[in-house]
Amino acid sequence: IGASENEVKLYTSALQLGPYLVSRLAQAIGITRPNVYKVAEGLEKMGLGSFTGSGYNRRFAASSPTVITHSTISGMGELFQVMLNE
Repeated sequence: IGASENEVKLYTSALQLGPYLVSRLAQAIGITRPNVYKVAEGLEKMGLGSFTGSGYNRRFAASSPTVITHSTISGMGELFQVMLNE
């Protein structure tokens, strides 16, 4: 399966920044906060990240590439290929 540009942006930014407020991630990657939630929820379903906190303190953190399961890596090969080429 292919990774969208926003999925790549969010994953790489969250990986670099650590657990980060969703509103600040939106500013960092240049997409709206509601769209960050949509993209982050998709990444979470793929095992590539998770939410913590609630309300205005909700944060998203990317899963470390070293702990992502083999099946997730093979399913998201394009995402990691893009990351390697940056």
